[in-house]
Amino acid sequence: MGVEGVLYRVEQAEVQVYLYADAVAVARDTDPLDTTRVAPPTMQVSWRMPPTLIVDNNLAAILLTRDDALRQKIRAVIEKSPRE
Repeated sequence: MGVEGVLYRVEQAEVQVYLYADAVAVARDTDPLDTTRVAPPTMQVSWRMPPTLIVDNNLAAILLTRDDALRQKIRAVIEKSPRE
């Protein structure tokens, strides 16, 4: 990712949050990624848990969890959070 991230631990999940200047800057980093593997197409990333990429306006997050219900809750919170 092109900006420094912040790691949050939430219950049985890890959330890496990256804030960008705008949605265009986010797209430059996230559009090339394979969204299923959350990795560049030519790279294999060994995530500790299944990854989920969340992109909303100027925010990109990589969510790592095995808990589907928790994944949905965290995604909902991120996508509804106001940002500048």
